[in-house]
Amino acid sequence: MAGALAFAEPPERTVTDLLEVKFHSTSPVRLRNGVPTDTRAGRTVRLPQKLPALAPTWKPSFPDVGGQALDQLRMQAAGPMAARGRAAPNLNRYARVRFPAGTDLAAAETALREMPEVAATYRVPMLHLAAAPDYLNPANESGVWQRYVDAAPNGVDARFAWSNGVAGAGSRCATSNTTGTRTT
Repeated sequence: MAGALAFAEPPERTVTDLLEVKFHSTSPVRLRNGVPTDTRAGRTVRLPQKLPALAPTWKPSFPDVGGQALDQLRMQAAGPMAARGRAAPNLNRYARVRFPAGTDLAAAETALREMPEVAATYRVPMLHLAAAPDYLNPANESGVWQRYVDAAPNGVDARFAWSNGVAGAGSRCATSNTTGTRTT
């Protein structure tokens, strides 16, 4: 979940131009037209003097889901979360703030924390695609090899089936123990 980091990433493992901001739960601040806005007063939140000079761009942390949908999800989660002694997070309280390349993020964090509406700031961890080992090549360097797809006696000869257009969808598989030992 964005913003709800259990630990802080070291700066060298974070995105160099992006911070996540969590607004206080008691604050009526939400992003409106790309700026933090006090929804009760209907006015733009006053930014610290240093911040506008850094030319940040504000966006919701969950841009693909509307604010009303996030509120609805929170309400749906409230009961089950309360049963576990936890409160459902209000994901509308999170925003991502992007700065121009070369911005000193430490100074930007300090400026954001000066805002009374801000509860916390987080560095955004870099995401890396998981390595996808080559399961079809026994000479792969990753050391990952699924022997069960090989021919007997180590596997079920799935490669042979795949090469003949059999994908296995809807198939049932049974194993027989021919060694005479009993299995449970």
